[in-house]
Amino acid sequence: MCASPISASDVPADPINRLWWASRVDGAAEQTQLLADVQPPDDLLEAAIVAAVARHLRARALLVMGKLEAAQAEASETLSAWDNVAAVIAAVDPQMTVRAHAFHARLASRHLDAYRDFARRQLLDLARTARLKSEIIPAEIAATLGDARFAAEALDRISKTWRADLAARLPGLRAVEMAAAKRYAAAGDEMRAQELRARAATISGVMSAYPVDAPESWPSQLNQEGLLRFAFAASRLPASFEEYNSQGIAKA
Repeated sequence: MCASPISASDVPADPINRLWWASRVDGAAEQTQLLADVQPPDDLLEAAIVAAVARHLRARALLVMGKLEAAQAEASETLSAWDNVAAVIAAVDPQMTVRAHAFHARLASRHLDAYRDFARRQLLDLARTARLKSEIIPAEIAATLGDARFAAEALDRISKTWRADLAARLPGLRAVEMAAAKRYAAAGDEMRAQELRARAATISGVMSAYPVDAPESWPSQLNQEGLLRFAFAASRLPASFEEYNSQGIAKA
């Protein structure tokens, strides 16, 4: 977290770490300042991710500042930007990543098409989950405008999609479900609120969320998996969700 005033000499020049810095500061004005001059990289996938994360953080900051119409418009553009990330992932060849013994690398080389399909699905899953985090912003705009029922149902849908299609242990799902419970309670639907609290309670013990990626900075020349891990970690949940971060780790 950056608590001191931003100095131009301190701000990273590369777009990944500039966005990472922006995602870590708490002040919305400081965030928008950092987001004002993010230069697009040359790599196609990195450029798509930089655009999506920058829009997500801008929409999040506008929500904090109470500029709801601008936040809604930016959130809509953010979702389109994530769709572009998915299209780029579908178009590029997944990189071969050696995770353990050389035996596994040889095995992957003998079944290259299957490996590539698996690697592409992993990248797409991270991109889709990051997109779900961006879908939360319109729900929070609705809640701010007093439509707790709409917000609760939107968060409920996000929870169900996340659990059905993606990794439930990726950080953030519990916060989504606790927020949905709060919105249902505000709408007077205590039965649905309790259902969401019970759902959130399953993310504990051996099913606890994975630790959040929270490096001081990201290395240059990230591979594809590293770019998507950055994208997921940098796309923080709305500020109002911080109260549900009981993991005591980094910000989701």
